[in-house]
Amino acid sequence: MPLSSKNISTQWKQAMQGEYERLQAEADMQQNHLFRLDNIASKLEYDFAHAKNDDVLYEALHIDQRMRAYRYELRVRTRRLEDCQMRLAELEMFRDTSAELHKGEAS
Repeated sequence: MPLSSKNISTQWKQAMQGEYERLQAEADMQQNHLFRLDNIASKLEYDFAHAKNDDVLYEALHIDQRMRAYRYELRVRTRRLEDCQMRLAELEMFRDTSAELHKGEAS
């Protein structure tokens, strides 16, 4: 198949759509992780507060360490999600710009 601007444009659109779908799936996965981690961290915070009230220092320290680890992972996942959302927005802008340019070429 000879290379033409239409073939290249079609291939580019397909590649861009594939990247968009991959990023959307990754963003969805990160959002699910965030929800799960937030629930776990909230439960640990509750457990931590009760352990402190019961003067169970060792258990409280262990819970605090786990809670901090989950909160750290939550921050990392949030950054990944924000990065995915930013790249998705860039792809959407690029797609819209490409569509407008393609309409201009067709005229």
